[in-house]
Amino acid sequence: MNPQILVDDKGNETGVFIPMAEWNRIKEQYPEISGEELNDRQKMILDQRLSDLENHSEKFRPIEGLFESISRK
Repeated sequence: MNPQILVDDKGNETGVFIPMAEWNRIKEQYPEISGEELNDRQKMILDQRLSDLENHSEKFRPIEGLFESISRK
């Protein structure tokens, strides 16, 4: 899996981005989540995160770096 940690303009981690191919694989493994709908607030948050990803991609880091730093502790 190749998720990326999303951070805001202050460097705070705000979410995780999962590539669509991996999301589709997860939905195949767990079909019960496919029918779930997001409420308007969740959609707004996702839209903001996608906008941040588009406009500030240099601030995002691969999650492997997080896993490595956790395993070192």
